[in-house]
Amino acid sequence: MNASKYQMGVFKMIRLPLQAVIIGLSLASGGLLAQTLPLPSNLINFNSAEGEELLMESQARQDYFPLSIQFIPRKIKLTVAWQVA
Repeated sequence: MNASKYQMGVFKMIRLPLQAVIIGLSLASGGLLAQTLPLPSNLINFNSAEGEELLMESQARQDYFPLSIQFIPRKIKLTVAWQVA
C-alpha cells in the first residue's frame, strides 16, 4: 500500500513538467498547426464584403461590438500527435 502511494506521488510530481516538455518540444519543432474549418455554404463569412455590409445595415450593429469583447471561446483540448521519421 505504501509503495503505490509513493508511486502516485512521484507520478504527480513529474506529470506537469513532463507535459510542459512535450508541448514545448512540439511547438519548437513546428509540428502543431492551427487550422480553421471551412465555412458551410449556407453561412456568410463575417470578414467578407457581404458580411461586413450585412452587419453595417443591421439594426443590432450597436450591440455587436460591446458583446464581442465579452466573448469567451470554448476551451479546446490540445492533443499532440507524434510523427515518427
